Amino acid sequence: MSTESLILDGLQLARGILLEVEKELDNKPNPDNLYVTYVGALFLRTKDLYSGSIELINFKNTAASKVLLRTLTETYVSLYGCITDRSFADQIMNTYWKQKKKQIDKFKDKQTELGFPFTNEQIEEIKSDIEKTMFPDTSSLRNAEENFRRFNMAPMYHQYYSYLSSYTHTDPYSLDEHVDKIENAYVLIPHKSLNIEALRCLQISMSLFTTAFHNYATFKKYDIRVASVLHEKSESWAKQRLGQHKMK
Repeated sequence: MSTESLILDGLQLARGILLEVEKELDNKPNPDNLYVTYVGALFLRTKDLYSGSIELINFKNTAASKVLLRTLTETYVSLYGCITDRSFADQIMNTYWKQKKKQIDKFKDKQTELGFPFTNEQIEEIKSDIEKTMFPDTSSLRNAEENFRRFNMAPMYHQYYSYLSSYTHTDPYSLDEHVDKIENAYVLIPHKSLNIEALRCLQISMSLFTTAFHNYATFKKYDIRVASVLHEKSESWAKQRLGQHKMK
């Protein structure tokens, strides 16, 4: 099977997985439980990033897909952390509200320029509500690498996150997908290998998403069999299809 056929096969599977997951989701908010609502929001973000990444692969834009996949990887760790460690969820929510307070202060200083639709009194009320929501004895999040290590995911940090970060931050390495030759340098990803990169992106996206759904389904007490089947399909595709090209 050609690499083009493998990509089409993978895209079909990836879209099928997305449809099956959407059938299982219960998107009703939990107004009385901020924790459950936040975990649900994290999974919906995971789903949206996954959907965007596979469509970019479909449009032969693997460079942009890698940017989304880097964010997907980080979101996956946050989702896993929130599900398995409530204190981590509190840290995330605390960081979220602290950032909201900073944003509000910035808008307050420039509200005339930005057309901010609140009076100073309303802004202070919003900040007061935020402070009531925060956990006073909870620290903020640390950097991404420490979060990966916290949940024993150091290999994922090096294999996925660091690799994908080079495309997010426009390292010279990321330019290899856009040019055939860089003066005085070796192109590590020649144009003929872009299909292999597309396959790698599909492998990463499906592995992360199906694992995330398995964790989320357990958390929400869905029928775990559906999540297990989807994950098995993803892993089977990676082993059978990517194995033909000695992909790891």
